[in-house]
Order: sequence, then structure tokens, then C-alpha cells
Amino acid sequence: MTSRLEETKIATRYARALFEGAKEHNLLEPIHEDLNAVMEIFRSVPALSSFLENPGIPGQEKRTFLQEQFEGKVSSWVYNLLCLMLENDRILFFHGVLERYEALLDELNQVATAEVVTASELPPKLESKLCKALEKRFGLNEVHLEKRVDPGILGGALIKIQDQVIDGSFVGKLEALRKQVS
Repeated sequence: MTSRLEETKIATRYARALFEGAKEHNLLEPIHEDLNAVMEIFRSVPALSSFLENPGIPGQEKRTFLQEQFEGKVSSWVYNLLCLMLENDRILFFHGVLERYEALLDELNQVATAEVVTASELPPKLESKLCKALEKRFGLNEVHLEKRVDPGILGGALIKIQDQVIDGSFVGKLEALRKQVS
């Protein structure tokens, strides 16, 4: 059994190798599209993953299946990645490879996702202002918001972006005040 940390390391190695090759050949977006297309097939046909991961099915049968389904339909980069992952019994990490590839693409393009927790729904105008402020503060080209409502923070906002937490919640401010007073 592979730990979550080991799974992340494995997926990162595959994604980084693919990303660097794609970058060198100016194929970042086409490969990203192909990775998403393959992932959509895995999502829509859950039996596919089971088939490819099944140790009881001969490897040649799996390779033939990959060839019939993907060769010439996705870039040779993605097809070769699938074959390599199958050969190394790593096909179950494909989703992680896609996630890491997207993270590398976002990093290159200076795009980040911010998790924003508020006591009530953010109005669209305020969302837009928040995105612009975060872009400016962190030197990013684009910020995407993952919004969550938690009435327990009472008001304000709790923002997690990159490796930072900005606690502008009323609960956070009250806790800071409590620590100053004690």
C-alpha cells in the first residue's frame, strides 16, 4: 500500500517530466487538453481503471487496449505516459499526475487559487475586488476563488493562498485581542 505522500511524490515525478518536455516543445496546452480528455474517460468509465489496475489481466492485453483506445487519439506524449505508467504499475496515479501538471502550469502562468471563508455569500463585485487585490499583493496574473460560507467566523474573511493565511475574520481578531490581553 502506498502512502498519500508517496503517491504525491510519484505523481509529481511523472508530471514534472511531462511538463518539462511539453514546455521545451511548446506543447503545454495541447498536452493539458489531452490529459483532461483521458481523465474524463477514466471518470466516465470507472471500469477502465479497474481493468488497467487488475493484476490478474495480462500486461499485453492492457497495452493492446491502451493502443486501441488512445494511440493516435491523444498526443504521443500522453500516450507514452499512459504506457509507461501502465508498465510501472502506476496507472492509478494518473489523476495525481494531471493535478500536479495543472499546478505546474498555474505556477508558470502565475495563477493561484485562494480558499476564501466568509460568514455569508460574497457579492460578485466584492469577489472581483478581492481577486484583483490578491493578484496585486502576490504578483499574480490571475486568482481563482474557492468560496466557502461558515457563519462561525462571524464576519470578515479567512483567506488561504499559496502558503499564506490571511485571517481577517472577526473570530481571528477576537482571538488575537484575547492573546494581547492575557
